[in-house]
Amino acid sequence: MSEKTNGYTGMALAGREVAARPSLKLEFFRRAIGKLLVRNNLMTVIGGAIITTIILAAVFAPFLAPHDYKEQTLSHALLPPSWSKGANSTYLLGTDHLGRDLLSRIIFGARTSLLVGVGAVIVAGSIGTILGLLAGFVGGKLDSVIMRLADIQLSFSAILLCIAIMAVIGQGLSKVVIVLGVVSWVQYARVVRGSTLSVKEELYIEAARAIGVSNWRIVTHHILPNISRPLMVITTVNAARQILNEAALSFLGLGVQPPTPAWGSMLSEARGFFRIAWWNTVFPGLAILVTVLGINLLGQALQPRQ
Repeated sequence: MSEKTNGYTGMALAGREVAARPSLKLEFFRRAIGKLLVRNNLMTVIGGAIITTIILAAVFAPFLAPHDYKEQTLSHALLPPSWSKGANSTYLLGTDHLGRDLLSRIIFGARTSLLVGVGAVIVAGSIGTILGLLAGFVGGKLDSVIMRLADIQLSFSAILLCIAIMAVIGQGLSKVVIVLGVVSWVQYARVVRGSTLSVKEELYIEAARAIGVSNWRIVTHHILPNISRPLMVITTVNAARQILNEAALSFLGLGVQPPTPAWGSMLSEARGFFRIAWWNTVFPGLAILVTVLGINLLGQALQPRQ
């Protein structure tokens, strides 16, 4: 009798568990949404939404831009935004001094900024990660040589060093990416070296060496995965810095050259018309501000909490 009773009790409990599954799922989603609305996570969502919007605008620029960014209509020069008096409704954010649609140039300028940001991060990250791993894992004289080179480069202002190199090798998108990447490897090298020195003293690294695991496998399978978090943080910070540096170089005429739209060069072209056409300065500046803000919000979310 007791066995039957236990059997019936088990079936009843199973039935209750099945009946409770929908509520458990709802509770899971409630908790997930609650965590998402925590302040830090909310900032992450805002930053992710900003960056996603900019990436989509850059990818689908030919379909989103209302006009050809190179099209010049001098009769429409310095038209104000569409909501202003005397505006042309076909130019939402107005036009520049050559009659080019400002919105279309800002959308295509997002491509330039993202290409420079991502490209420079890849170059700097590749150089800095390799040198940092060698310095931290091998140590000795190699560590001293790499760190002294890093100290020498840190003694120069990064933007001044970029200006000097660009003045020698010339302008262009690919050259901007390479120069910014080469100048920015030090941050990666120092972070990777410090993290490698810490991780390589862990017991699991000693155990891997004891069983004959090769140095290459230790580095790629044990050290790199465990230093990925600080690498992601420095990558987001560096990407925002590269976008600002590209804007500065383009503003000075040493970066991306016309007719390719770049937010920095748009600011440079508009500074002479600020009093009569404020929109040519404000909107490209806001594009830079919002992009850097979105990247920094994501970077803060990746930083370890105290």
